[in-house]
Amino acid sequence: MPKRINLTISDELFKKIEQDANRFDVTVTMMIESTLEDKYDVNIFNYPASLALLVQEALNLPPNKIFTVSQIPCFDMVVENAKNYGLTEQQIKARMGKYFNQKIREKSFKGIKRATDNFGRPKNICRAAAYIREEN
Repeated sequence: MPKRINLTISDELFKKIEQDANRFDVTVTMMIESTLEDKYDVNIFNYPASLALLVQEALNLPPNKIFTVSQIPCFDMVVENAKNYGLTEQQIKARMGKYFNQKIREKSFKGIKRATDNFGRPKNICRAAAYIREEN
């Protein structure tokens, strides 16, 4: 079961980690986790690679298609891979959904945005955040 920690670091260190995270197109949290896992040689599910795969597949969806993270074609493959590391589908949906949404909010890549209803409110499908593939 994942453990939550509270980490306080200097602004300078945060900026350096953030630069690396942006270079690899992952969140700061994912960058810190990945670095610690590499340092301590822990064989853990590769969230950054899975997120990159989901983003790439989402960018290949047809324009104006509304979808959730779990509806991206490669999501089932990501879940199957995660099961090899003792994770459940629910854990992957939650974690990958959180990371994907964070990248959307940060506008880390163009072509995908949060889908909204006619009143401009964020749209959900079965309580999951809905996204839309924009036309270029």
